[in-house]
Amino acid sequence: MAGVTLRIESATSGWSEGHKGLNEAEQVVAFSVIDTGIGIPADKHRIIFEAFQQADGTITRKYGGTGLGLSISREITYLLGGEIRVKSEPEKGSTFTLYLPRKSAILPAAAPAPVSDRAEAGDAKPAVQQEEPAAQMESPSDDRENIQDTDSVLLIVHPKPEGGERMLRVARDHGFKGIIAVRPERAIALSREFSPDAVALVPDTEGWMVLDRLKRDLTTRHIPSRSSARRKTGNAP
Repeated sequence: MAGVTLRIESATSGWSEGHKGLNEAEQVVAFSVIDTGIGIPADKHRIIFEAFQQADGTITRKYGGTGLGLSISREITYLLGGEIRVKSEPEKGSTFTLYLPRKSAILPAAAPAPVSDRAEAGDAKPAVQQEEPAAQMESPSDDRENIQDTDSVLLIVHPKPEGGERMLRVARDHGFKGIIAVRPERAIALSREFSPDAVALVPDTEGWMVLDRLKRDLTTRHIPSRSSARRKTGNAP
């Protein structure tokens, strides 16, 4: 019978022998997703974890997708200190197993003192709620207010304002007008508003997520994208 099974269990092996984080973990939890699908040839096991790669890369393939899901999953797994392994054969289904080190529970922070106690201590003024830094990160020094129909526009996706500013200077040196987004949701909104000619992003988890959403949207999937880590001197950013 066709189907998909999720199995969660404690594991003592199964990951790469040289994975220090899992080898030294007090306990490892394995999440296995087992399907009865078409399977994947052994020579395709490595490339399916690369961005925009699929086991069937032909234009006549039966199954769709952007080829980013496993790439993003691998990056998130790396950040969590784990590893993903695959076992699969054509016509025999696939098993993807996520190995994660079990972390100690985080103790809750101490409850704040009652308002009356703070007032007695001299803290009678109400606390001013600080706006989240991410809400203030949209750069007023980019070119969004000075874009003409004939301009070449580069959307820059960078989580740090100073990094975005550096990429903006490079973009201007190559004749682009630049728009900076520091949050994934703003990148998507800006891409729809300004229809940029290209997108430059940081190859981290949020960057891959932005790229995945852009490629899934019919209005933005045509926009060329480039990782800032692969930029070469003399080429467009």
